[in-house]
Amino acid sequence: MRPVLSKEMVRNVVSQWTGIPADRIGESELGDEILISLEEKLNSVIFGQDEAIKTVTAALKLRFVLRQEETSARPIANLMFVGPSGTGKTELARQLAVHFFGDAGKLIKINMNDFREPHTASRLVGAPPGYIGYQQGGELTEAIRKEPFSVALFDEVEKAHPEVVTNVLLQMMGEGTLTDMSTGATVDCSHVIVIMTSNLGGRDAGHRGLGFGHNENSDAEVGYRRTVRDAVDRFFPPEFIGRIDEIMVFNYLSEEARRKIFAGEVRKLEKRLSACSKLSPIKIEISNLVQRIFLEESIDKQAGARAVQRVFSRRIEKPCSDLKMGGHLKKGESLLIAVDLDDDGRFVYEVHGIDHEEAEKRCEVEQKEA
Repeated sequence: MRPVLSKEMVRNVVSQWTGIPADRIGESELGDEILISLEEKLNSVIFGQDEAIKTVTAALKLRFVLRQEETSARPIANLMFVGPSGTGKTELARQLAVHFFGDAGKLIKINMNDFREPHTASRLVGAPPGYIGYQQGGELTEAIRKEPFSVALFDEVEKAHPEVVTNVLLQMMGEGTLTDMSTGATVDCSHVIVIMTSNLGGRDAGHRGLGFGHNENSDAEVGYRRTVRDAVDRFFPPEFIGRIDEIMVFNYLSEEARRKIFAGEVRKLEKRLSACSKLSPIKIEISNLVQRIFLEESIDKQAGARAVQRVFSRRIEKPCSDLKMGGHLKKGESLLIAVDLDDDGRFVYEVHGIDHEEAEKRCEVEQKEA
């Protein structure tokens, strides 16, 4: 019997050649399906940035439709994320790689702080003949050649030398191609989402405080966004700004956003503790008073989510790890770690056994709340 060439076999071969996930080849309406659910998926993992996520998904939908009518090639979208550190700019880029291209490995991250000198552009697009590194290929051009369907993240783009921005990013955003100066090859960037992050204007607006997002039409909110946008417009040349599809201003983290981040860290720790040594389900229950204390300790508008993670690591992760190392978390038991304050105001971490039925109910409640 002759072997039959199936669609799956063709998809796998094309996937190996192009870097496109095999399950995303040959589906003409797949892009529409991804975009329809994209906003919901991003809001489930990025907290406090609803407006930025809405703008990103709208820009992608628009570009996706227009690309079918365009004759000139250019990236899927050119986006800039601006705002304070620790507000989710880099994480949103990573989640776009996960939910749009299907793999966190589709994120190409370039730290622009490493390109402060004009000659460093050769590291991105390759060194010309006669220079060190000739024929080795550039960091950016080689990465896109290997992963043509990807998110290219240029972190802290304002730190790079203007010539690097002009010689590399302008060509990439405008023409959708890059020429590798080392190999002479033309790299296609038309299937790339270009994202640039910047902290411009964050310090100038810092005195406005935390909690933006509750009333996006308030005078403080409007003033904050205007300050950040003015800083961007002053710093970058008009021809650069003109090639950007959308500039998203990220909010400082509100208390609600920090609470959701904290809850997410708790769920991740529960999974790690349960998976470690093949333990039965472990749940962590934190009293409202302790949560309030932790959230107050995590208020740091210059650190954002990193401050929440720092407090979580010190107050929850390390003590729970100590419980495991001390043999208090026994294999084969469903356990509850209760975190509270004693009469002297000290944090206490108690381990209680719970039956499997109760553990399952707790999981169902948490899934509904999430």
